[in-house]
Amino acid sequence: MIALRQQQSGFIFLYVPWWVNVALAALCYFGIVYGLPMFVGDGQVGKTLANGFRPLAPYLALFFLGLAIFNIVVELRRLRRVEAEAAAQTQEITDLSWERFRLLLTEAFLVRKFQVETVDGHTGVDLVLHAVNGERWFVNCCHWQTPLIDVHAVRELAGVATANNAVACAYVTSGSFAPEATEFAQDKSIHLIGGNELLELLREGQAAVNV
Repeated sequence: MIALRQQQSGFIFLYVPWWVNVALAALCYFGIVYGLPMFVGDGQVGKTLANGFRPLAPYLALFFLGLAIFNIVVELRRLRRVEAEAAAQTQEITDLSWERFRLLLTEAFLVRKFQVETVDGHTGVDLVLHAVNGERWFVNCCHWQTPLIDVHAVRELAGVATANNAVACAYVTSGSFAPEATEFAQDKSIHLIGGNELLELLREGQAAVNV
């Protein structure tokens, strides 16, 4: 079943995926030209009906193909808008100084009821989060402007966390994570924070600073 957004109204075929309209174009053309004559049989009335509808086949097909092209244009515009918004968000993050970035993260974690300890980033850990139940989380954010975080960096942080009896760790970046890093973190207490999640954290921190 094709899910449509609730706020969409009007002609339904303007909102369905483009391939649906392509399929309808093919269905209309081949259905009228080949399917309808077979369905109505060899009777005179049936032949008259089939011949009457036959000229409509290319027009209906072109109509739905036009809608498919419209769907494609709309989807491309949406993707460009999403990419532009993502680029603006990334720029918003990378424009921050390191000190400001760490401050906002610290404030955000404080809002989330952690006690936050700042440590030397050369150890691979920048923040230690102390939960109310005494558990510790290790956070690496010193490479937050690195475009792509590979699996070795994530594995190194996980190793430091395990060696120091931390229950979980988090890697923070304004860039992205390599597929291998994402796969490595699955089903482990490793949190990869970037994109909208990072932006939300920073905005929480900014709100806390402004209070």
